[in-house]
Amino acid sequence: MILLHPTITELYWSSPTDLTVRFVSGETARRHQVYIGRRLAGETGSPSQRRLTINLIPTVWPQWLTVVAIDEEEAGLDRGAWLPPRPYNSVRVTFGNADWTGDPHEIDVRAWDLFRGQSPDGAIDYSTPIATVVAEEQTTSYEIHSDPLPGSGNWNLGLRGRDTKNPDGNVGPTAEFSVEVLATPPDFESPFSASGSSGTLTLSARIPSE
Repeated sequence: MILLHPTITELYWSSPTDLTVRFVSGETARRHQVYIGRRLAGETGSPSQRRLTINLIPTVWPQWLTVVAIDEEEAGLDRGAWLPPRPYNSVRVTFGNADWTGDPHEIDVRAWDLFRGQSPDGAIDYSTPIATVVAEEQTTSYEIHSDPLPGSGNWNLGLRGRDTKNPDGNVGPTAEFSVEVLATPPDFESPFSASGSSGTLTLSARIPSE
Protein backbone atom coordinates (compact mmCIF):
# COMPACT_ATOMS: atom_id res chain seq x y z
CA MET A 1 0.00 0.00 0.00
CA ILE A 2 1.26 3.49 -0.87
CA LEU A 3 -0.19 6.86 0.11
CA LEU A 4 0.19 10.08 -1.90
CA HIS A 5 -0.48 12.42 1.05
CA PRO A 6 3.07 13.77 1.64
CA THR A 7 3.81 17.27 0.29
CA ILE A 8 7.18 18.52 -0.97
CA THR A 9 8.08 21.82 0.73
CA GLU A 10 11.64 22.50 -0.44
CA LEU A 11 14.07 21.43 -3.16
CA TYR A 12 17.72 22.44 -3.44
CA TRP A 13 20.87 21.19 -5.10
CA SER A 14 23.44 19.87 -2.63
CA SER A 15 25.87 19.01 -5.47
CA PRO A 16 25.78 19.25 -9.29
CA THR A 17 23.89 15.93 -9.46
CA ASP A 18 22.36 15.56 -5.97
CA LEU A 19 18.98 17.07 -5.13
CA THR A 20 17.76 17.36 -1.55
CA VAL A 21 14.01 16.95 -1.07
CA ARG A 22 12.25 18.19 2.07
CA PHE A 23 8.63 17.25 2.68
CA VAL A 24 5.88 17.15 5.28
CA SER A 25 3.63 14.19 6.03
CA GLY A 26 1.03 13.18 8.56
CA GLU A 27 2.10 9.54 8.26
CA THR A 28 4.04 8.97 11.49
CA ALA A 29 4.22 5.17 11.33
CA ARG A 30 5.28 4.77 7.70
CA ARG A 31 8.49 5.28 5.77
CA HIS A 32 8.64 7.54 2.73
CA GLN A 33 10.01 7.11 -0.77
CA VAL A 34 10.92 9.64 -3.46
CA TYR A 35 10.34 8.78 -7.12
CA ILE A 36 11.72 10.44 -10.23
CA GLY A 37 8.99 9.70 -12.71
CA ARG A 38 8.27 6.08 -11.85
CA ARG A 39 11.82 5.28 -10.74
CA LEU A 40 12.55 4.81 -7.06
CA ALA A 41 15.27 7.33 -6.18
CA GLY A 42 15.44 7.19 -2.38
CA GLU A 43 13.83 5.94 0.81
CA THR A 44 13.86 7.20 4.39
CA GLY A 45 15.54 5.11 7.06
CA SER A 46 12.80 5.74 9.63
CA PRO A 47 9.18 7.02 9.77
CA SER A 48 10.32 10.32 11.34
CA GLN A 49 12.75 11.30 8.56
CA ARG A 50 11.51 14.20 6.40
CA ARG A 51 14.47 14.82 4.10
CA LEU A 52 16.13 12.77 1.36
CA THR A 53 18.99 13.46 -1.03
CA ILE A 54 18.62 11.78 -4.42
CA ASN A 55 20.78 11.56 -7.51
CA LEU A 56 19.25 13.55 -10.37
CA ILE A 57 20.71 14.63 -13.71
CA PRO A 58 19.75 18.28 -14.40
CA THR A 59 17.80 18.70 -17.65
CA VAL A 60 15.59 21.30 -19.33
CA TRP A 61 13.05 18.51 -19.79
CA PRO A 62 11.12 18.53 -16.48
CA GLN A 63 10.84 15.32 -14.48
CA TRP A 64 8.08 14.55 -11.99
CA LEU A 65 9.10 14.11 -8.35
CA THR A 66 6.69 12.25 -6.09
CA VAL A 67 6.90 11.44 -2.37
CA VAL A 68 4.84 8.49 -1.14
CA ALA A 69 4.30 6.88 2.26
CA ILE A 70 4.72 3.11 2.49
CA ASP A 71 4.10 0.47 5.12
CA GLU A 72 7.18 -0.80 6.99
CA GLU A 73 6.91 -4.26 5.43
CA GLU A 74 7.21 -2.67 1.96
CA ALA A 75 10.52 -0.95 2.69
CA GLY A 76 12.89 -1.33 -0.23
CA LEU A 77 10.18 -2.31 -2.72
CA ASP A 78 9.83 -0.29 -5.92
CA ARG A 79 6.18 0.69 -6.35
CA GLY A 80 6.70 2.99 -9.33
CA ALA A 81 4.24 1.01 -11.45
CA TRP A 82 1.50 2.01 -9.00
CA LEU A 83 1.96 5.74 -9.57
CA PRO A 84 -0.58 7.61 -11.71
CA PRO A 85 0.13 8.01 -15.46
CA ARG A 86 2.05 11.21 -16.24
CA PRO A 87 4.59 12.26 -18.87
CA TYR A 88 7.85 10.47 -18.11
CA ASN A 89 11.03 10.81 -20.12
CA SER A 90 13.35 8.22 -18.62
CA VAL A 91 13.29 4.52 -19.46
CA ARG A 92 13.99 1.59 -17.15
CA VAL A 93 15.42 -1.49 -18.85
CA THR A 94 15.44 -4.84 -17.03
CA PHE A 95 17.21 -7.87 -18.44
CA GLY A 96 18.88 -11.15 -17.52
CA ASN A 97 22.15 -12.83 -18.46
CA ALA A 98 21.18 -16.49 -18.03
CA ASP A 99 22.69 -17.35 -21.45
CA TRP A 100 26.02 -15.67 -20.79
CA THR A 101 27.58 -16.83 -17.53
CA GLY A 102 30.80 -18.65 -16.86
CA ASP A 103 32.20 -20.29 -13.75
CA PRO A 104 30.33 -18.84 -10.72
CA HIS A 105 33.68 -17.87 -9.20
CA GLU A 106 35.08 -16.31 -12.37
CA ILE A 107 32.28 -14.64 -14.27
CA ASP A 108 33.18 -13.85 -17.88
CA VAL A 109 30.87 -10.85 -18.27
CA ARG A 110 32.32 -7.43 -17.49
CA ALA A 111 29.42 -5.03 -18.12
CA TRP A 112 26.36 -4.14 -20.18
CA ASP A 113 26.07 -0.89 -22.13
CA LEU A 114 22.85 0.88 -23.12
CA PHE A 115 22.76 3.00 -26.29
CA ARG A 116 20.05 5.15 -27.90
CA GLY A 117 19.31 7.29 -30.92
CA GLN A 118 19.84 11.04 -30.90
CA SER A 119 16.16 11.79 -31.54
CA PRO A 120 12.81 9.97 -31.72
CA ASP A 121 12.84 7.36 -34.52
CA GLY A 122 16.55 8.05 -35.03
CA ALA A 123 19.14 5.34 -35.61
CA ILE A 124 20.93 4.04 -32.51
CA ASP A 125 24.29 5.70 -31.89
CA TYR A 126 26.74 3.03 -30.73
CA SER A 127 29.69 5.41 -30.31
CA THR A 128 29.08 6.17 -26.63
CA PRO A 129 26.79 4.34 -24.15
CA ILE A 130 24.26 6.43 -22.24
CA ALA A 131 24.40 4.07 -19.26
CA THR A 132 26.48 1.11 -18.10
CA VAL A 133 25.93 -1.55 -15.46
CA VAL A 134 28.85 -3.62 -14.16
CA ALA A 135 28.38 -7.39 -13.92
CA GLU A 136 28.24 -8.98 -10.49
CA GLU A 137 29.15 -12.55 -9.62
CA GLN A 138 26.23 -15.00 -9.76
CA THR A 139 23.76 -12.22 -10.62
CA THR A 140 21.34 -13.02 -13.43
CA SER A 141 18.96 -10.05 -13.29
CA TYR A 142 19.94 -6.44 -13.99
CA GLU A 143 18.38 -3.01 -14.37
CA ILE A 144 19.54 0.13 -16.22
CA HIS A 145 17.94 3.58 -16.28
CA SER A 146 18.38 5.81 -19.31
CA ASP A 147 19.23 9.47 -19.19
CA PRO A 148 16.31 11.95 -19.59
CA LEU A 149 15.16 11.60 -23.20
CA PRO A 150 14.73 15.00 -24.93
CA GLY A 151 11.41 14.67 -26.72
CA SER A 152 8.26 12.65 -27.24
CA GLY A 153 8.04 9.75 -29.67
CA ASN A 154 9.47 6.29 -30.27
CA TRP A 155 13.06 6.00 -29.09
CA ASN A 156 15.31 3.23 -30.39
CA LEU A 157 17.64 1.61 -27.85
CA GLY A 158 20.29 -1.08 -27.97
CA LEU A 159 21.82 -3.25 -25.23
CA ARG A 160 25.24 -4.88 -25.54
CA GLY A 161 27.31 -7.02 -23.21
CA ARG A 162 31.12 -7.04 -22.94
CA ASP A 163 33.28 -9.86 -21.62
CA THR A 164 36.36 -9.60 -19.41
CA LYS A 165 39.01 -9.70 -22.14
CA ASN A 166 41.42 -6.75 -21.87
CA PRO A 167 41.45 -3.91 -22.55
CA ASP A 168 37.77 -3.18 -23.22
CA GLY A 169 36.21 -6.61 -23.63
CA ASN A 170 34.72 -8.41 -26.61
CA VAL A 171 31.26 -7.18 -27.56
CA GLY A 172 28.44 -9.70 -27.51
CA PRO A 173 25.20 -9.77 -29.53
CA THR A 174 23.06 -6.63 -29.54
CA ALA A 175 19.44 -6.56 -28.39
CA GLU A 176 17.60 -3.69 -30.08
CA PHE A 177 14.16 -2.43 -29.09
CA SER A 178 12.08 0.75 -29.01
CA VAL A 179 9.98 2.49 -26.39
CA GLU A 180 7.30 5.15 -26.66
CA VAL A 181 8.03 8.24 -24.56
CA LEU A 182 5.70 11.12 -23.70
CA ALA A 183 8.02 13.84 -22.41
CA THR A 184 7.07 17.01 -20.57
CA PRO A 185 7.85 20.03 -22.81
CA PRO A 186 11.20 21.72 -22.13
CA ASP A 187 11.46 24.47 -19.54
CA PHE A 188 12.75 27.97 -20.25
CA GLU A 189 14.94 30.17 -18.09
CA SER A 190 12.77 33.27 -18.71
CA PRO A 191 9.34 32.24 -20.02
CA PHE A 192 7.67 35.52 -19.05
CA SER A 193 8.30 39.14 -20.09
CA ALA A 194 6.59 42.45 -19.33
CA SER A 195 6.53 45.87 -20.95
CA GLY A 196 4.67 49.12 -20.33
CA SER A 197 3.64 52.00 -22.58
CA SER A 198 1.15 54.85 -22.14
CA GLY A 199 -0.24 53.38 -18.96
CA THR A 200 -0.71 49.90 -20.49
CA LEU A 201 1.10 46.88 -19.09
CA THR A 202 1.69 43.99 -21.48
CA LEU A 203 2.59 40.54 -20.16
CA SER A 204 3.92 37.87 -22.52
CA ALA A 205 4.60 34.17 -22.03
CA ARG A 206 6.70 31.84 -24.15
CA ILE A 207 4.78 28.61 -24.77
CA PRO A 208 6.65 25.33 -25.44
CA SER A 209 6.20 24.01 -28.96
CA GLU A 210 5.71 20.39 -27.80
